[in-house]
Amino acid sequence: MAGAGCAVGWVLSSTPPFDHPKKATRELGYLFFPAELILRALSFVSLPLIVSSIASSLGALDYATSSKVMARVLFYFVVTGLLAMGEAVGISYAIRPGKYALGGNHTNMVTSNAGVEGVDTIDFLMDFFRNLLPDNFITAAFQQVDSLRLMQTNTVNILGLVVIAVCFGFSVASLHRRKSRPFLVTLDSFSEVSLKLMRVIVWFYPILVFFMTTRTVILLSDSLENIARFYVYILTICLTVFTHSFVILPLMYLALTRKNPLKLFLGCFRALLITFATRNRIASLPATMDCLENLNVSRRLSRLVAPLGASINLDGLVICEVMTALLVVDLRAVDISAKSVAFLAFAALGLSFCAQSSGAGVVLYVMIFQTVGLPMDDIAVLVSLDWLVGRIRTATSVWSDCVGAGIVQHFSRRELLGLDGGVSFQLDGESVDDLNNTMRDGVAMTNFKQNGSSDWTVRLVNESGEQLVVSKV
Repeated sequence: MAGAGCAVGWVLSSTPPFDHPKKATRELGYLFFPAELILRALSFVSLPLIVSSIASSLGALDYATSSKVMARVLFYFVVTGLLAMGEAVGISYAIRPGKYALGGNHTNMVTSNAGVEGVDTIDFLMDFFRNLLPDNFITAAFQQVDSLRLMQTNTVNILGLVVIAVCFGFSVASLHRRKSRPFLVTLDSFSEVSLKLMRVIVWFYPILVFFMTTRTVILLSDSLENIARFYVYILTICLTVFTHSFVILPLMYLALTRKNPLKLFLGCFRALLITFATRNRIASLPATMDCLENLNVSRRLSRLVAPLGASINLDGLVICEVMTALLVVDLRAVDISAKSVAFLAFAALGLSFCAQSSGAGVVLYVMIFQTVGLPMDDIAVLVSLDWLVGRIRTATSVWSDCVGAGIVQHFSRRELLGLDGGVSFQLDGESVDDLNNTMRDGVAMTNFKQNGSSDWTVRLVNESGEQLVVSKV
């Protein structure tokens, strides 16, 4: 469908009124309408899926196990973010793509600051913490604070919803299982229903990809000049992404798990393809979860890492932010110290965690440029390349999520034993799910007595009836 979309878009781009896309806004809206409906359906289903998946995944574990797994996931996100930051700085300084733009003549740079305005750093950080702790669970689903416009903007506060889900998950995990079980069952059911709806929407992905590709090709005519001007910049980003995705992450996976990263990549290829085609991490969530579970990653873990990673694990964005800022440094011949470069890189890493709160896009670039005093005139031109760069960075971030799920699964396999959906305890053939089940050293234990006797056989059985554990207590 992507090929068909490219062909149709190429034909329409030479046909009035699409030969002047800036003047054909309404016609492009008509053309994009089917894809818009599918994206709206995705947005509608994604919120309950993200919140319920994270909360139920953490709540299904005991508090100590939840803390360990969450710490490992967050540690992985931070480490890969630091690696992405270092790679972007190193490769940028090795190639210096800004020197190749316009033959190194930065004075010929076509600039436009339309729609670009300064952002107060204090207001930005205050907005981040306001959105991190929303005052209303309902309004967080469609509003977030934006001091830049001095208003509540109609954008999903995904970061706030993730924080709420994590808090609920830890609270459920800390309760006695008898008290938390009804709520946990509700969360599980909510997650399954949401995922079922998402899988129905997946059937319409070919239509989504077709119309999105057609629209992108039509709009491409406005970006061809910028692509020719910054081709080395784009190739440098591709090289950095390739290094991060196919060298650093696979080596990390191989070293830590002693497993073949190629098998992981092939197993997750469908999710990566959907992400690249749609440039939407939410759209690829069902495929990402399914791919990970088909690779024997715990269902609990896949439904924690994928939604959480979609919110805060943005390796691709870190690479693009750093390289874009350093590109402008070269273009404008700005004298920047090593200290300022380090500050810029860490600012990009820190702001990437705020991306879902701030809405990403132009605002993040403005913040990065202001950090080291770069001119903001070039932002509008560079953002025009985002239709291509955005696909690359989004697919990179999803691949990082998949590698992270595999690594955390390896180190958490004992804690996660027997906690996936469909696994139950049986006592002489009778289900004992309502008893006090705990995990100790990776072994499922059930505490119970009847008439003072403890001579019972406990079996850990999966949903197909396969016997996993037999023990006498």
